[in-house]
Parts: sequence; structure tokens; C-alpha cells
Amino acid sequence: MPPSPHASNTSKSRFWDRAGYYILGLAIGCLLVGLILLTKGKLRPPPTQPQTPDPATSPAAGSP
Repeated sequence: MPPSPHASNTSKSRFWDRAGYYILGLAIGCLLVGLILLTKGKLRPPPTQPQTPDPATSPAAGSP
């Protein structure tokens, strides 16, 4: 009587189950890190500066 196919596939299926969970964990971790970085950037916007023309490039600046 040949061995049942389930007995020979248990190690493979366990490996792929573990690999799947590992990959899923990595993907979720990457998503969480990305979301944290995005929210940190949105929560701390760059300081707003008054919109003044640059004197070096402004044509109104008199030539020496």
C-alpha cells in the first residue's frame, strides 16, 4: 500500500504556511512603517514663510 499523499505533503504545507505568514507579516510591517512615516510628515508640516520675492532674482532690485 503506497503512503497517503497527505503524509508526504505535511512538511511542505507547513513550510509554505509559515512562509506565507512570514511574508504577510513583513508586508503588514512595511505598510505600518509607511503609514507612520506619512502621518509624521503630515502632522509636522514645514514652517510657513511669508511669500516675499527673492531679492537676488527680483527685477525690482537695483543694480549696483
